[in-house]
Amino acid sequence: MRAQAPDMNESAVNTAKQSIANATQPKDDEAPSSMWTSLLFGSAGPRGGQRDGLAQMVMKSAVRTVGSNIGRQVVRGLLGGLLGGRKR
Repeated sequence: MRAQAPDMNESAVNTAKQSIANATQPKDDEAPSSMWTSLLFGSAGPRGGQRDGLAQMVMKSAVRTVGSNIGRQVVRGLLGGLLGGRKR
């Protein structure tokens, strides 16, 4: 019974390797324009997850930066008002 276990593991490993190889190879029927579209605007992953595109990543970064700066100014204003951060 133990002799069959390595064969089963090998077949599972081979199947996994084939599926990874198939997923990483570019598809012939995929047009170059759809490749650019998915690169810029994102695409759906193999299990339904959404992959971010370049445009979405840039917008997220910009929104985080603006939000961080506004939050920092609010906190500095509140702490300055509470702790009496007046200039003498």
